[in-house]
Amino acid sequence: MMRPAVRPGRNLWRALAAFWILVALGAGTTVAVLAWLGAPPVLAPRALVLPSEPVTQPAPPAPAATEAAPATPDQAEAQPPAVAAAPASPPAPLALPEAPEPPPLPSDEAEAASLLPIPPPDPALLEPGPHGLLPRIGADGRQPRLAYARHFDRTDTRPRVALVIPGASEAALPRLPAAVALALPQASAALLDAARARGVETVLLLPPNLEAPEAVLGRFAGYVGVMGAVEPDLQSAFAERGLLVLDPRPGAPAPSRAWGRAADLLLENAPTRGEIDRQLAQLERLARDRGSALGLLPDAQPLMVARIAAWAADLPQRGLVLAPVSAMIRRPSSAER
Repeated sequence: MMRPAVRPGRNLWRALAAFWILVALGAGTTVAVLAWLGAPPVLAPRALVLPSEPVTQPAPPAPAATEAAPATPDQAEAQPPAVAAAPASPPAPLALPEAPEPPPLPSDEAEAASLLPIPPPDPALLEPGPHGLLPRIGADGRQPRLAYARHFDRTDTRPRVALVIPGASEAALPRLPAAVALALPQASAALLDAARARGVETVLLLPPNLEAPEAVLGRFAGYVGVMGAVEPDLQSAFAERGLLVLDPRPGAPAPSRAWGRAADLLLENAPTRGEIDRQLAQLERLARDRGSALGLLPDAQPLMVARIAAWAADLPQRGLVLAPVSAMIRRPSSAER
């Protein structure tokens, strides 16, 4: 007997019905489980902290040094509320030792005074002579030894050293210290102008065996005095014209009838800087022992000029001062001036 043929559409509907039956059973099971578990707990929202508002952490309480006794009710009412202790201040920086004060600088007034030039010859301090204009004391009492002197602080108590150099040239003049004096038998106008501009004093170098002062005093003008072996009877003639007198002979007595002094040391040209420095050191020792010392240089040799410039630059550090010859003279011992 033949079996009836199965229709394909019937099997498809049976499978679709079975799928939906399974979906319904799964949904029912899920609903039953959720109902058994109950609703989820509600969480409180957390505060949001913005970056611009820094979060401050409460400071831990400071430990008490000692346990305080309990206060009575009256004391508790009278006591103010506790105030939180202020945060500890940062440690103070280490104190550094103070720097020493720099040495005082020379005042502008003193520095400007040391650079003052020597004034040109004053007609009021000159008179006609047989061989030119002669120095004289002015009607107002001014004297050439003071009128043509280099500025110097005479209250300075340091030992004084002075130098006189004969025959310095105009080329050597800028290399010499300005306090060094020039001793000249005669001089050109250019050399005298250059010396005055630097504040360099000049003295007239006298020839040996001088008999008539008027014969040489007119060779140039504007000097503070003369240098030579002047006998006492001629010293008065220079003093009456307001001039100082320098004796170039070391150990000679100081002029007795004129403002002046004798040289303390005659320096010699030496071939090495060491020998020149030793002579300058000897002049320093004389100044320390006697309070002042006058040195006479032979001439302006290049090595001598270079060593004098270096020596004079360090002289204040050794406690001495280079002074012009006008600040080294002494009062005459006799009553005559």
